[in-house]
Amino acid sequence: VVGLAEQLLLDKSSLSRALADLERRGLVESTPHPTDGRSRKLSVTAAGRDVLAQVHESANRQVLDALRILTPSERAEVERGLGLYANALHRARRRAEFSIRPLEPADDPAVANLVRSVMASYGCRGEGFAYGDPEVSAMFAQYSQPRHSYLVVTRGGEVRGGGGIGPLVGADPSICELRKMYFYEDARGLGLGTLVLQRLLDEAQRLGFRQCYLETLDTMGHANKLYRRFGFQRIEAPLGATGHVGCNTFYSKSLG
Repeated sequence: VVGLAEQLLLDKSSLSRALADLERRGLVESTPHPTDGRSRKLSVTAAGRDVLAQVHESANRQVLDALRILTPSERAEVERGLGLYANALHRARRRAEFSIRPLEPADDPAVANLVRSVMASYGCRGEGFAYGDPEVSAMFAQYSQPRHSYLVVTRGGEVRGGGGIGPLVGADPSICELRKMYFYEDARGLGLGTLVLQRLLDEAQRLGFRQCYLETLDTMGHANKLYRRFGFQRIEAPLGATGHVGCNTFYSKSLG
């Protein structure tokens, strides 16, 4: 019962009562486990299978009756909605494998590898890109400074993504920069970027920033969509003095 309760995410005592009732009604039967004397094996009886078949038949009939009321276009809309919901459940299960936490000193090598690996995958190596920033090799020292923050996304204890904020170099102190926000492929498409970005913007406001600036590449399509969804507005020229002359897309957002 304990193992079954864990698999079904049910309370053990409630499940025990339900199984006892099913056994009294002859729908399930228990026999000694062949190898574990402390356990018993549960099986559905022939009567139980008949009842289960009736339940499935009744449920299928109700669904079919409801679908027959709909027009073909309405049925297609329902099918699309169910597909979206199933995909969301799948993504939610995958996202549950990840955690978000503040950067720690021991993360430095993994975060440096994250930044450089993702940048390299877009052909952005060397000077003019975040790839060559000195802070990449000493992220904790950089982001433990006042008015800085960096979050890492982990899976099984391994860094799979991250992003940070800090004052925009060469600009008004009220402007922060979104920095070094990258994710490996297994951490993409799960809404983790949304969670990280929202937490960073909340922290930026808490730290007293009134505007957030970022620079990226037009080839980073998903990232650009995320920024626009958060209300970042495209601007024509870069702000501050980041040294990222290789970037060709610039955004700014008021933090109110």
